[in-house]
Amino acid sequence: MILEAGKDRILTEVSADMQNGQWGSGTALWTVNDPGLLSAIAATNLLLDANLVTGEIIVTSHTSGTATGVGESFAEYGVKNASGTFYNRGTFAPITKGAEEIITIYTFNIGLVE
Repeated sequence: MILEAGKDRILTEVSADMQNGQWGSGTALWTVNDPGLLSAIAATNLLLDANLVTGEIIVTSHTSGTATGVGESFAEYGVKNASGTFYNRGTFAPITKGAEEIITIYTFNIGLVE
């Protein structure tokens, strides 16, 4: 049984390890065995703006500025640590990035089964 203090420590450590957000153009649906993004867009590998831990939830935010990735097709997104290990890979219908700013907010629910 993981104690409440242990759960809080796990969430704090995981949140602190999450460093960067990145967009990609891979369109295949995600699987739990994906090593990360299928086709990462290098220019979008940017530090996360913030991580917030609330209860069993970690919320991250990532800003792609007006000049970042213009003309690229965004179809996948992931959050990773400084060593490049991805925590997630989300996929969606491709969008072509224009000169607008995109703020991505991603929520991780790290609930532990009791």
